[in-house]
Amino acid sequence: MNRTMWMSGIVALCCGAAAMGGTSGPDVVPRDSYGKVEDLSLLSFGGTYQLQEREVEVHHAEAERENTVIEVRHALAHIGLDLTDWITLMGTFGKNELEVRGKEAEDYHDTWGAGLQLRLGSHDIAHPQMMKGHLSVVVNGQYMDYGSGDGAERIDWDEWYIDMRLRYELPAFDGKDDPELLPYSTVFFLGPAASDIDGDFISHENAGIVVGVAAFLTRDLSVSWELQYFEKATHGVSVGYHF
Repeated sequence: MNRTMWMSGIVALCCGAAAMGGTSGPDVVPRDSYGKVEDLSLLSFGGTYQLQEREVEVHHAEAERENTVIEVRHALAHIGLDLTDWITLMGTFGKNELEVRGKEAEDYHDTWGAGLQLRLGSHDIAHPQMMKGHLSVVVNGQYMDYGSGDGAERIDWDEWYIDMRLRYELPAFDGKDDPELLPYSTVFFLGPAASDIDGDFISHENAGIVVGVAAFLTRDLSVSWELQYFEKATHGVSVGYHF
């Protein structure tokens, strides 16, 4: 029901914006503008739906301190800006729905975050032929701010997350020699991860692992599945595009 209301609100907002557009006349304007962006190659964007499950200790002033399990459903949008060839600045915003074990789920609330991706090194594997592909090491770091409830029952917490993943990209077999020339590939990744939740919730286990797979449908469009494990499993699916 909460998801339906949230999606209905978005549709209503879009329809309302379209209706209000009529008060300022039809959208018939010259294509020229004051500023023109010639190159979007530094930008990327995407979306993620994630189900997070963690064991935490409740530190909220209106509740008894106890150990419990929280489930958080995230619907997030991402935008990235390449600062250099190996550093990308990421911004995240969206909604989260909190459910504490044994209690009814809260409505969706706003969430936001920021992070960095560092591509530290890479190597093209040419031999043996069956292992031909692209090996790389990537570090992801992110801060996320969450909230749920209102008034005296308001709960706020944040999360610092970092991982170092070893990525193995297997190119499509179309007869080309250079993996970089191939438009399609599959990526497998695995590595250590750390996550610290603080605020009205305090995480129990901060060390874990991350594992996943991504499929590049084109050179720049990918879909992926990712699993994080910190005593409990967090998994999600994403889609991303890099200009």
